Amino acid sequence: MSAVAESRPPAIERRSLVHSVLRRRELPVGVALLVVLIGTSFANSRFLSLQGRTDLMLAAAITGMVTRVSNRKAADTGLTCPASSLATAVTA
Repeated sequence: MSAVAESRPPAIERRSLVHSVLRRRELPVGVALLVVLIGTSFANSRFLSLQGRTDLMLAAAITGMVTRVSNRKAADTGLTCPASSLATAVTA
């Protein structure tokens, strides 16, 4: 048996969970959303009821579909942004 030195891979630096969460750019958006949800639920106790959650999800789904259709139409006509045609119509 020969004494072969075992080479170990360099230690992988492990970041703590807190450090990785705080580095995300989405964190302020999530905190703002949470503050709005909590504030609204205090103002209107029915906001987070079953019907309220259903209404929120339906509104988000409808908005997403309308936005997607509008972006698709804008891409077909060569516009880069649907709002750009509105801005030129308003300024003209």
